[in-house]
Amino acid sequence: MVKEICNINLLSLIPKYYLTSKSYTQENKSSYTFLVPRYMDKPIIKLYLTTFFNIKIKCIKSMNLKYRAKNKRFKKVIVKFNKNLSKV
Repeated sequence: MVKEICNINLLSLIPKYYLTSKSYTQENKSSYTFLVPRYMDKPIIKLYLTTFFNIKIKCIKSMNLKYRAKNKRFKKVIVKFNKNLSKV
């Protein structure tokens, strides 16, 4: 049930707000930045990304965007994976 709700809400957003940037940490782990709706909390984001990419998530860090009319609906999420994401 949770997986279905998560997929319905987020799969429609992924093509538009998939990946904003990519960087590498010293431990050779990948760090990616996503834009997600502000109402999503970390457990739902983690469930969705784990299901969508089928990769273990190392950690998730969430930040609010600077206030602007178009940005108040989204927040920035930095996600560290164990390996690079394959292209979607």
